[in-house]
Amino acid sequence: MRGFVVWLPDDIARLEALAVRLGTSADYLEKALMKQARKRYLNLDHASALRESKGLKTHLNLTRTDGSGGLFVNAYSNPDIVRALRADIGDPLDLIADARIIGALFRLYGLDALAFHEGQAAG
Repeated sequence: MRGFVVWLPDDIARLEALAVRLGTSADYLEKALMKQARKRYLNLDHASALRESKGLKTHLNLTRTDGSGGLFVNAYSNPDIVRALRADIGDPLDLIADARIIGALFRLYGLDALAFHEGQAAG
């Protein structure tokens, strides 16, 4: 699985297990989850961003990486939303790259969507 979201081993295991239950590939499932995450992100406003940032710092700390993906993320990044998220996670000097912030948010959204689909597949 590729992309700017850093999945933890447990996340990957969940993705792979659900893909098997759905009869598809983990890559295909990841693309579907990221499409849902992108849609959710594009519907964010400032107030929503502040609510979302509560879990964001945890996801940032869990997924530290030096990977790339910034160009892809910045192609549709909303500076106001990123600024709101950055302020609430305590990064006033802009030390955390926008790509990491958005990647962590997409992981958060992706895990929410994954849990939803796991529930549906379970019956």
